[in-house]
Amino acid sequence: MRAAGRSPARIVWGVVKPVLLVVVVVLLVAEFVSPRTEQYAEARRLEQRQGEGAMLVTRSGWQFEGDSVYRFGAIRADNVVLDLTRYRFDERRVIEATHANRAYWDEGAWLLEGVTTTRIFDDRTESDYQPAAAWETALTPTQLERLLRDIESQAPSELWEYANFLQSQNLQADQPLLYFWEKVLMPLTMGSLVLIAASFVFGPLRSVAAGRRVFFWRGDGAHL
Repeated sequence: MRAAGRSPARIVWGVVKPVLLVVVVVLLVAEFVSPRTEQYAEARRLEQRQGEGAMLVTRSGWQFEGDSVYRFGAIRADNVVLDLTRYRFDERRVIEATHANRAYWDEGAWLLEGVTTTRIFDDRTESDYQPAAAWETALTPTQLERLLRDIESQAPSELWEYANFLQSQNLQADQPLLYFWEKVLMPLTMGSLVLIAASFVFGPLRSVAAGRRVFFWRGDGAHL
């Protein structure tokens, strides 16, 4: 190609164009295809084990919010939270524990069912039971589902929104941000490899021995 009069920049650009297409396709798959197909596969496996109409249930987890710590037994695909427990703190002391058999999302708000509340005092405890009660929280079904779903299976946009939610609650968001940048930057490394390869083809290493070129190539590959 050089003998035909094409400049190195034009040659490199001709190689980079299909790589950019692959990068875009990989990003689109990570954002729109992989999370949905994984959930569909999990639902199909559950249906095969438990029969048609089985409800997909996401694993349990913990979450901080304000002066409270929540434990969620599970969240179903129909936005029903099972086995919810809330611990309220005054500084480092537990002052109230609330357990609900389930919580469901109804017209933009959460409603608890089978609610037992225990208030803890210095010299005694008091308990009461309510068949139903409102649950005041900033958590939405989408945020809960992201909290309890395996973080590796979430799309980049979901990881970014989840990290912003954690930061708004003054919580560490290192893990979702780490997976976010990993998923975003992984396709871009393909383009960087093309540029590195171009430096070997058109750079000063063309004039050195083959063994030295292999040495530099293996070193750059191990670094990446």
